[in-house]
Formats: sequence, C-alpha cells, structure tokens
Amino acid sequence: MALPLSGIKAVLSSDELHVGLEDAVFDFALEWAHANYPNLEERREILGSHIFPVRRFSRMSTHKLKVAFECEDMDPSLTLKWVARAFIVKAEEAEHQHCGTECAYKRPPLKVIQLAANHAKCLVFLDLRREDCATLFPTGYMKSQLFYLNGYAFFLRVQCIKNKASSPHSFGLFLGMEDVSDSVVTQYMFASRSERNKEFRTIQMMEYTFDKGNTRGYGLANLFNTPWTSFIADDSPHFLNGLLHLRAEVIIKTH
Repeated sequence: MALPLSGIKAVLSSDELHVGLEDAVFDFALEWAHANYPNLEERREILGSHIFPVRRFSRMSTHKLKVAFECEDMDPSLTLKWVARAFIVKAEEAEHQHCGTECAYKRPPLKVIQLAANHAKCLVFLDLRREDCATLFPTGYMKSQLFYLNGYAFFLRVQCIKNKASSPHSFGLFLGMEDVSDSVVTQYMFASRSERNKEFRTIQMMEYTFDKGNTRGYGLANLFNTPWTSFIADDSPHFLNGLLHLRAEVIIKTH
C-alpha cells in the first residue's frame, strides 16, 4: 500500500506478475487507490490514466467485469470501453476454442452453468490433465478459478492426501469459499466421468456451512475410493484421453 504511483504502475504492468486470478489485481488496484487517493475525482483520474490502461480486463472473470462496470471509482465512459473490449476478446476466444494465456494461470479454469434464476444453483466443470494431477504427489494441492453464487465466491480444490501414516495417498476434491462474512449453507454433489461409460457419475451429496474464519471447505479426501497409485496409473479408468473430468453441482440454501 505504501508504494508510490510509479512503483504500482511498474508492478501491475509487468508480464512477470504472478497471480492466481486477474480479478485479484483489479481488487488490489482499487484498494491501493482508496488508501492513497481518498478524493473520488483524483482517484478516478489516477485509475483511468495510469492503472487500468495497463490491466488485462479480458483475463478477468465475467463476474468481476460486471463489478468493474458498476464501480463508481472508474470513469463510466472509460469503463464502458474497457469492459466492452474485454467481452469481445472473450467471445473471440470462445469462438476459436483456444486461450493460451489462460492456461498459464496458477488456477485452472472452470466452466460454469447457472441452473436457477436467482443464481443460487450451478454446475461447475473442472478438467485436469494427467500430468497436472501427477505433480500433486505427495502433498500438493491446486485451487480452481473462482465461480460465483449469489455474489459469494467459491472454488474447487484438488489435493493429494495421506490421512493417516498407515493409509495410502489418495485424490481429494473439496469445495472452498473466499472472504466469508456471514454463514452460508451449501449443498453440493461431486461427479466424475470414467472410461467405462463416459457419463458423469454422481459420487456423493454433501452439506456444509461456511462461516467467518472457516473457508477451506469440505469434501472427499478419497474421491474415487482408490489409492493414489491406482488413480494415476496409465490404465486408470478415471482419465479419458489424458483428462480427468470433474463436476460439482452447488446450491446455496436459502431460508
């Protein structure tokens, strides 16, 4: 927060900046601007002229682009131009079914389908390469990109786990949540595809309450009920053409 404008601009414009999500850079830029430029007009000028022109809006999630579009800290005319351009880039990438830059992010991308008009239910698809899974052994983990339900940010976490000294390593899948400010009750079901029938098979329905300070989430430490060596083996039925296909159906329970 103490870095001057020249330092912040140099850091945020660097191609060597390592972040899990471009959304995090946007949030940090706003936080820094609020800390250093309390006057709204001056803050808008700094963000519009120096900070956001070097940001990669097309790498931001659609949810965060909507947040940016409604952000009062940004000049509306500039925001419209940046957000519109970002959506055009996303549309072109979807059309060509290719995005090389996205693959370089630390968090693997998700495909999300909303299942309810109130945005309280969705299907989340996560595909992982066999070689990426192999790098998790013996105690590694990987978080997915964020997805949003009712404004809450969630992620999937995959992990290589050894619960007890006498038990073998196994593949775990968990649902996590970021920035919890109140209790959120969720129901979710995990599913995966196998070489046997090619269809998604539901593994288990679970319910979990996220609350402040408890965001790591809950899931299954041994998703496939098999040792890690069997899961990752060349003849493992859990990989189709070298890809592990996972799905989560997530519901926010409302009262």
